[in-house]
Amino acid sequence: MINTRKQKALMMGVVLLSMCMILSCQQHQPELNDQNRDGSSASLGSTAGIITVFLNVNPAGSKKAGLTIHELTVLHENQWLPLLDNPKRIDLNQLNNGQAFIARRNVPRGQYVTLRLKVSGDVSGENRILSASPQIIEVELELRRAVRLTDGMSESMFINLNWQMFTSDLAKALSLSAAQHQTELWEDLACVLCEEINTVFFLRTDKNQVCSSIGIPRPVSLQMDSKRKLLYVLSRTEAALFVIDLVSHRIKDKIRLPHSLAPHYFVLSPDQQWAYILDHETSNVLLVDLLSGRLAAYRRLSQAPNYATFLSSRNLLAVSSDASQTVQLLTSDALLPINSLSVGFSPRSLLDGGDALYVVPSHRNVVTLYNFRKPNNNLQMAVGRDPRRAIFADENVYVSNFGSGTISKLASGQFSIAREIVVGGTPLEMAYAPKRQWLYVGDVQQRAIKVIDATSNKLTAAIKLGCTPGKLVVANE
Repeated sequence: MINTRKQKALMMGVVLLSMCMILSCQQHQPELNDQNRDGSSASLGSTAGIITVFLNVNPAGSKKAGLTIHELTVLHENQWLPLLDNPKRIDLNQLNNGQAFIARRNVPRGQYVTLRLKVSGDVSGENRILSASPQIIEVELELRRAVRLTDGMSESMFINLNWQMFTSDLAKALSLSAAQHQTELWEDLACVLCEEINTVFFLRTDKNQVCSSIGIPRPVSLQMDSKRKLLYVLSRTEAALFVIDLVSHRIKDKIRLPHSLAPHYFVLSPDQQWAYILDHETSNVLLVDLLSGRLAAYRRLSQAPNYATFLSSRNLLAVSSDASQTVQLLTSDALLPINSLSVGFSPRSLLDGGDALYVVPSHRNVVTLYNFRKPNNNLQMAVGRDPRRAIFADENVYVSNFGSGTISKLASGQFSIAREIVVGGTPLEMAYAPKRQWLYVGDVQQRAIKVIDATSNKLTAAIKLGCTPGKLVVANE
């Protein structure tokens, strides 16, 4: 009897322990395994690709209108796979860039041609219904060319809505297209990485819309070489630089990084021939020749590196370290340390200022300017709450203030605040498109790219990604 009770108690303990382990695993799933706030879901499966669906409205209408997508499925080997967990309504007249993020899902490897939608729509004006399709209709849309997904790939599809046909025939107003890879588009490209979904998105700066995507394992940093029409993406898990052709949006090469375990950040030399790569785990700084793909030099620092910038006028690399609260200056060829600046805080961003270095510190609402010609004449400028990044654009310095939802615009010559631009959310990474004079700001909270008109300092559009935007770059030609 005693043995029986012990056996039952032991079995009960095993069951409870198993349940606890299951619950613990469920609570610690990656972000993508949870349902997204937009009603879609995705997961980082190792044997699948990702499909992201956007809605493009062309041309944009002025009347108040709505499109509700009740169901969205994709055909795979005679089986319809759901892409949308919950119905989604899009207010069409609120799309200031004519595009909306709809859904994202991990799908098995294979070929994809057809989407099936159950949709309804309405148009109204002056508090009365002008036209409506309250009944839910079912539409099947096909691509002209199939999308083929293999492991790790990330592709975008675009549901196109013709506004002029929307009120008369909703079914005929819808069509489907895949990524845009036109040769002439590369000069109007911006790129943004979303590490959580292993994806880099290509954006059209003429329309402020997503136009394509590509899958990269754990992308953490990127840079663009506009002259050679190349995009370099740093993969943390692969310890490699992926080289992507900006015309075809396809991987051209992969540069392995020796002496690196988990690289997290890199910058390019002014001639864009050399990459300086930081690895926080090994404390190494690597110099890679991008033309040959070979390692030219590497240096292990006494403290783990965090951020870097190339000082063009001095031909030096500035590297910050959280642990030592310093910025080290290294030679550009052999990575030899020649000087160290004690900044007294952990720098979150470094910016080349010619004869000076802009430093964005943590836990202080200021930007510090270190003058190389006058070392004892350092300046500080108060900015918004919790500043994170700083970039140059048209002789101005822009600082993203994560805590106050603003962008501080500094006049670089006078080092004074020229404007405080309210963008909302939690702005982090930035990039500037000189051809269009757009300032792109990654909003972590709203999972979107905010578009600021640099001439009027006004927020003009938001590019919804459905994922957390990371590093941003823009073609500068």
